[in-house]
Amino acid sequence: MGLRPSGTVRASESTDRRRRILVLGAIVLLCAAFLAVQAVTADPQARTNSTFTPSQDAPRNDTSTDSILASGNTLLAVQTYGWFGNNNGKALITTPNGTTVWTYAPSNSSVFDAEVTDNQTVLVSVATAVDTENCPVRYQEGDGCVQNRVVELNPETNAVVWQYAWYDAFQTHHEVHDADRLPNGETAIIDMGNNRAFTVNSGGEITWSWSANKKLGPKSTFREQYGGPERTGAESDWTHMNDIDLLQNGNYQLSIRNFDMVIEVDPRTNEIVDTVGRPGDTKILNHQHNPQRLGSDTLLVADSENNRIVEIDTSTDTVTWIYDASDTDRRLQWPRDADRLPNGNTLITDSRNFRLLRSTRRVKLSGGIRCEKNGESSTKPIVWDYQRNQPTVRHITAR
Repeated sequence: MGLRPSGTVRASESTDRRRRILVLGAIVLLCAAFLAVQAVTADPQARTNSTFTPSQDAPRNDTSTDSILASGNTLLAVQTYGWFGNNNGKALITTPNGTTVWTYAPSNSSVFDAEVTDNQTVLVSVATAVDTENCPVRYQEGDGCVQNRVVELNPETNAVVWQYAWYDAFQTHHEVHDADRLPNGETAIIDMGNNRAFTVNSGGEITWSWSANKKLGPKSTFREQYGGPERTGAESDWTHMNDIDLLQNGNYQLSIRNFDMVIEVDPRTNEIVDTVGRPGDTKILNHQHNPQRLGSDTLLVADSENNRIVEIDTSTDTVTWIYDASDTDRRLQWPRDADRLPNGNTLITDSRNFRLLRSTRRVKLSGGIRCEKNGESSTKPIVWDYQRNQPTVRHITAR
């Protein structure tokens, strides 16, 4: 709880791209075989608009864009199958009856955020593991590196119509988790490896950036007021920044996971104008993911290390609602996303239980799905998010 902003709801609230409806019949796609797409390499500071011709690993989708992005279809993003580090993630779109009409599976990669843009393309955040010999010189002393890419895809062909890419030292806690297309056509990106948030235009020019090194580090106003974990090295997992959202008042909401905080930043001054949580106070938040602002005073968030979903009154930092799936056969294990549906239910990604749940506002389970095949952990998807397209929802975010 810090300085109170006015009217802090998401800029895209008018179309409410975060509204989701769970399609139970679509679970068949979770256990399906997956394809691979050849990754595109680029300069460490690449700001690329180039197109990409799919290889044999990325076959043309024999469906029109209108069919792929039809109302009622569902976008699913899986970070990885089996367990973390397998680098076999993918994004899929399925029809209500479970037929997969689109697949994007970049080779040797984890897949995080994905959304449908107003241009009828799909924007995907991808982290690709790169062998040492193919890394930039500055990263060739380690055991490989990571190439982070935000790619905009033509869903009919999987051609890359725009991308922004950069290399980092290694994949663990250096991967890009979130990128959102903004109303002005720019793209907002969270970069945990470099402890920064930034926006980039279609030409690849960075139009705004915010550095946690400056604003959360030693001698900062934030550090004096709140404290926080110490940075132990240039490539240490210090902030683990994992989410960025544009609020209706023009400010950015950032999730600083390792600080157990969600902060609001005014891009005109780069000052922190509001906070939820406090470093080390895990009764409020504990290594959270994917906060969603509900109106001006409520935050819905996956409180991951506390194994629960919470609503928080942002004016008092008071937890006002909790769901931990204690009414199911197993409690939540490290949930990483929660989204309020139009009917008041909440869609939950229960990542370490390999399942998705839909809970009612009264904290009763109304439906759930799970994917297991012959009990083999190698087939279990660690799901980043799952949602359904609707006529009034153009943006579908998978984080």
